[in-house]
Amino acid sequence: FDKAYAMVEWVKEFEGKNSKHIAIEIWNSQEVLTGARPVGGAIMVSSHLHRLGLKPLRITSRPSYTQDWTASWYKKWMPWVLPEDIYMQQNGEHINSDFKVGTIKDHKIEIFFEDNPDDARKIVEGTKATVVFTLKTSSIFFCLANSFNFSTSSLLSPAAVLLLINA
Repeated sequence: FDKAYAMVEWVKEFEGKNSKHIAIEIWNSQEVLTGARPVGGAIMVSSHLHRLGLKPLRITSRPSYTQDWTASWYKKWMPWVLPEDIYMQQNGEHINSDFKVGTIKDHKIEIFFEDNPDDARKIVEGTKATVVFTLKTSSIFFCLANSFNFSTSSLLSPAAVLLLINA
């Protein structure tokens, strides 16, 4: 009963806000950002790229106040990712997909992995990058299977990938 009451009090904090705003606040909380597990296949792909000597940039549209949480998350799950390879906005207090688009343009990134459909659309519309939009947590395996000699037999479930390609 105490937990149910706590939930009621917590929900009251969001009164008058729309559901998207609430979801963004929850997603960008310290508890969620530091406790989230990596997307299926992300550690394996990142580790493989690291062993190949490739250092893809990590670009996030998260608010600037999440920088320390994001860095500690990478240190925990992918310690080979250096803080200078994580690009975050420096002074924005809200999610800003335009930051992601601008950084992709500035660094002339040709292929970008994205799990947010709104950001994927904006990246395709605003850059020359090919966007690999992951629809399932295991899709990253399938997408990279041919490019990096991954065995498709290592897949745990069918994968669905949508490539959004700029003409």
